[in-house]
Amino acid sequence: RSARYGSKKNSAGILSQFERLWKECSPAFDQRRVAGHAQTLALSSLLCLGRHTVTGLLTTSGSQFRDWSSAYRLFSQNRLPAPHIFSVVRRAVSAQLSAAAPFRAFMDDTLLRRSGPHTPGVAWRRDPLGPRFQTNFVRGQRCLQISAAMPGKEGVFRLAPIAFRHAPTPPKPNHKATDTARAQYRRDAKSSRLSLRGAQQMIELR
Repeated sequence: RSARYGSKKNSAGILSQFERLWKECSPAFDQRRVAGHAQTLALSSLLCLGRHTVTGLLTTSGSQFRDWSSAYRLFSQNRLPAPHIFSVVRRAVSAQLSAAAPFRAFMDDTLLRRSGPHTPGVAWRRDPLGPRFQTNFVRGQRCLQISAAMPGKEGVFRLAPIAFRHAPTPPKPNHKATDTARAQYRRDAKSSRLSLRGAQQMIELR
């Protein structure tokens, strides 16, 4: 429902709750300086308008006139402990549930469009935004996301991401490949299918 005329929305507790959760994520980082950079980008992602790129996050935090190399190294060198961060979120969602309430989670795949053919995991995939009468293909990376459901008022649920993993398909061998390579490709293709069993293999919830 929309706020009444003259009322004031109070969001002062959001920052304190964010800092409390991030304090639990800090021990997973190798350096305190890296944890500070990650915290700045994470907070900027809540305030960024438009595309949530690294440039957009740095601009939102007012760091567009500083050196960007540390922010890009955070992602290029895999210095962000995403599994530990998601585990903190998962425990926070579980803490809000009652003892008898089940833990509900929803799984969905998403397509991240990429233009470079040499990007890891990029392949031609069906465009989900294309019309039904025409099959369009785009270059992109396939990712798998699991979100936990938090019960709200009047039976409405809010979803919080608790796992996000790149789920590429194995490259198809050429016509000169051996029978062993073709058999291995069929096994890898079967294990990378977006099914419940394949999701359990690709994403390990801790």
